[in-house]
Amino acid sequence: MLFDGPREKIWYYHDIVKDDMRNGNGLRVTIFLAGCNHYCQGCHNPETWDPTNGILFDEAAYNEAMEAVDHDYIQGVTLSGGDPFHPANRYATNLFVQDFRKRFHTKKDIWIYTGYTWEQLHDKNSPDYDALNTLASIDVLVDGPFKKELADVNYHWAGSTNQRVISVPKSDDHNIVLYEDEKKGIFQGKLLSGRFNFTSPLVIPPSTEIEEKTFNPEDVFTELERRGWKESMLKHK
Repeated sequence: MLFDGPREKIWYYHDIVKDDMRNGNGLRVTIFLAGCNHYCQGCHNPETWDPTNGILFDEAAYNEAMEAVDHDYIQGVTLSGGDPFHPANRYATNLFVQDFRKRFHTKKDIWIYTGYTWEQLHDKNSPDYDALNTLASIDVLVDGPFKKELADVNYHWAGSTNQRVISVPKSDDHNIVLYEDEKKGIFQGKLLSGRFNFTSPLVIPPSTEIEEKTFNPEDVFTELERRGWKESMLKHK
């Protein structure tokens, strides 16, 4: 079990937030873990950088989180921090994710916030490649370090516009598909061989038109502006 392994492989955490609406879609349970080696300037949670500065995630904490998730109105769990993919956290993060999947199957979704980029986690020559087994079992990854100069309070589900909200099941190491919230009409963007491809009903302004076009990266935000979108609502770097 998650809390039965060697102490150095067990999470330390800072908080379990219930009925959270800020860290993912819908009402969620968010676990803020200890441990981050990105040291972002302007970080909202610098107290979480030390991987041992927190509360040991023991059986009581595990049960608290699972009981909080096990309500019909809770959409899923979010792992944040800190960084769930900090080297000290990866073993326990994988165990938690696999256990969560066995327990809830696809009834609940899993979001992870990390300072690592999608590309780093998919680089076979990187020590961060060992996170792939965990990635394969989650629904959404919000990737990249927080950058103070790119902070945007209107950027949905992330703190700075370099970060991407990625639909993991639809993405691979060559194709990134951004998470689509159908209720809000956010269309999906794909990065295909260095080009953006948008396929969606145009909902801002309202329209039933379906478009499929490919744009060079430098033309992407001109097209977004034409459609009436703010640059901060969809950004890929």
